[in-house]
Amino acid sequence: MRARLAWADPERVDPQDLFAEIRCETAEAFLDELSPARGRLWAEARRESRTGRDWIFRGVMDAGFPLRPSALRDGAFAAYAFDEGGSTVRTASEQRAAERHLMDRFCAEADSLGIHLPGDRPELRDRRCAQPEDDPHEFPPINRLHMFALAQHYGIPTRLLDWTRRPVIAAYFAVEALAAQRRAGLRGQGPCAVWVLDAAAIDRLSRDASSDPTIDPAVFLVTAPRATNPNLAAQGGLFTLVQPRTGDPHPVPDLDEALRRVAPKLSGPGPVLCRITLPPAEARVTLRMLADEGVHAATVRPGLDGVVETLRERSNHQWAHPGHRT
Repeated sequence: MRARLAWADPERVDPQDLFAEIRCETAEAFLDELSPARGRLWAEARRESRTGRDWIFRGVMDAGFPLRPSALRDGAFAAYAFDEGGSTVRTASEQRAAERHLMDRFCAEADSLGIHLPGDRPELRDRRCAQPEDDPHEFPPINRLHMFALAQHYGIPTRLLDWTRRPVIAAYFAVEALAAQRRAGLRGQGPCAVWVLDAAAIDRLSRDASSDPTIDPAVFLVTAPRATNPNLAAQGGLFTLVQPRTGDPHPVPDLDEALRRVAPKLSGPGPVLCRITLPPAEARVTLRMLADEGVHAATVRPGLDGVVETLRERSNHQWAHPGHRT
């Protein structure tokens, strides 16, 4: 496969490119590109008779944000006061220890309130049970992966990266906070974006990694039980995990960098990863158009908190319409 390790021509998605970018100028174009009926990613797949695509989506308010999970960002643990030194992480071993320690605290607090976590067992928290040293090539441990996924969805920093199977949900997360900033008069932001990833290609890559040690790092899809997490169910949430196969690197590569490293192992034509961008001035119009389709805080975060947030959210878009862009 020919893999161009740069962004493709934004005017057309070349099926031979591993990475692609589509730059939209209006809310209408942005939502069209995220529609299976009208978007170029789906149209290219149909034109080339490629039916094995399985797109997943990630919305970000700044297109320049790296595809880096929360636990691997600078200052990820500062808010949790592990120590007076600001919880500086210097090595891969310290990184895993910080993630495990925070997860132990999360599980203990949930248990003290009688909240069930998937996969939680007393021996995972009992000091009488020796905890094996973390395997750098299998972290988070398989027996705690669902717990990490649940914690990540509620804001605990982990090395899992959030995605959704619903493109309109990703669009909502791309413009939600940006629309509030625009209404408050803040300017100067860059474009927001929705990242699109071919989950089928990642699934094939992870299967091949089990028998091919040269696939390094490996990339996996991770899911969590949705029956106990209404937000995850409403958002169609899932996660990606980048896992080194050799050595003990720190930090772990961002997702796009990991895909560049294993590009020759990705079977089939691209693109595998695409970034769809939107100017910040279109954020409020986009939020209004999504609300008209029934996508707002109350549907993304079911419950009374979401209802209250929807009432606040309307002030960020109620005066914004296609003829009044700000």
